[in-house]
Amino acid sequence: MKSQIHFRIDKDLILAIVVGVLGGLVALAMFFLSGSIWLRKVHLAHLYMH
Repeated sequence: MKSQIHFRIDKDLILAIVVGVLGGLVALAMFFLSGSIWLRKVHLAHLYMH
């Protein structure tokens, strides 16, 4: 009975870690994507000004 409870807690913990890691990766991907778009806009504006 104890092992089942432990397993359930471990499963929830693993699920939470997986969700957290995936969320972090998605946030990083979004950050890099928006950053690259912003850099491209700045670069284009810089080229346009010269």
